[in-house]
Amino acid sequence: MMIGKKLILLLVISILLGTAVSKIVAEVANGYFHSTMDSLVGEYGEYDFIVQVQEEKEEEAKPVLEEVLSEHFSGGHYQEAPVIGGRANFFVAIPDEYKSKAVYERIDSYFSVLPGAAGLSIISEPRFSIRGVPQGALELLCRELERLDGVRFVFLDGPTIHVMIRDVADSTRLQETANQML
Repeated sequence: MMIGKKLILLLVISILLGTAVSKIVAEVANGYFHSTMDSLVGEYGEYDFIVQVQEEKEEEAKPVLEEVLSEHFSGGHYQEAPVIGGRANFFVAIPDEYKSKAVYERIDSYFSVLPGAAGLSIISEPRFSIRGVPQGALELLCRELERLDGVRFVFLDGPTIHVMIRDVADSTRLQETANQML
């Protein structure tokens, strides 16, 4: 009888120790991966665009990217990101004074001069996007959205409306208002 109690006690202690060690390992791994991701992609809202160039043109594109930033977006900077699918990626941040409807609607034209230019994605935050609006209603909806309190500016990217907002706390309210407008 005594051996059975000792065996059960040993089993319970083993389970508790195993659980504690697993939790510690998981927390350390989570912290490592979180800091690795932050170093790769930056903090929330830190970067505004991902600029892509063909992998073989990456080194040639860097000085041109620096020139574009100094010429058009003084104070802007970039960070190299991983090469994926034969495309070199650069996270680009521009100063606040350049964040406007006019700049964002022409953003492709600034970076299309890069050797091997392969694409650009807008990742500025906080914002939300509206897709599927009929062509005839795009301009009207943009004007109405720009009037809303908390909207910084609205811009079109093809048939998609992007609404840049001042504070992420206003996001839900503004999205609900946009849904009512639609």
